[in-house]
Amino acid sequence: MRTSNVVFRKLRNMEGYTYDSATMTGVSIKSTILLFITLVSACLSIIFLSALSAQSMLLYALATIATVVLQLIIVFKPTSARSLSIPYAICEGLIIGVICDLMELALPGEGFALAGGALMITLGSVLAACLLYSHAGLRAKSGFVKFFIILLLGFSIASAFFSLTALIVRLTTGISLWSIYIGSSLSVAVSVIMVIVASIYVFITIQQTNQMVENGI
Repeated sequence: MRTSNVVFRKLRNMEGYTYDSATMTGVSIKSTILLFITLVSACLSIIFLSALSAQSMLLYALATIATVVLQLIIVFKPTSARSLSIPYAICEGLIIGVICDLMELALPGEGFALAGGALMITLGSVLAACLLYSHAGLRAKSGFVKFFIILLLGFSIASAFFSLTALIVRLTTGISLWSIYIGSSLSVAVSVIMVIVASIYVFITIQQTNQMVENGI
């Protein structure tokens, strides 16, 4: 199997391990469980960290660091995913919850509504990607996957930079760059692009998962 996914390459080259082959049913069940844990963690984070105190921001920083560390461990030791996937999902939920609180801080009365809309779009993208892959026969070639990863990285860096800048400006001057941005036509164009990018990312993930199942990993 030719794949650009580091974890899949590591799994493919593992020798001396006894394990059951993955199935789409098993992947679906585990993904649903982890998604539920993430959503519960996010909701608890929104409820208990809504004040955005120094402690909550510290927890956000620690959760972010833990997420990166857990990702690296799983990449270099794929068998650890069995025990580390739940802590990873919890950390992801904490991060999402604080981000939602930050959005509500930047856009009072609108932040949580936007976060809810983003959740609905995400779930819709997952469903659409599943239908296109299973019924329309669409597939992504390896060259396109590499180009897309670069594109996704660029968008992620730009989004993180703008979010950090908007937060600093909000806390120091009281001016909300998010309000200015959302009130412009640029926000609509960027939102459409980001939805497309997110949908393609989900589609590629489903394709790689299917490759994993077909090759008995």
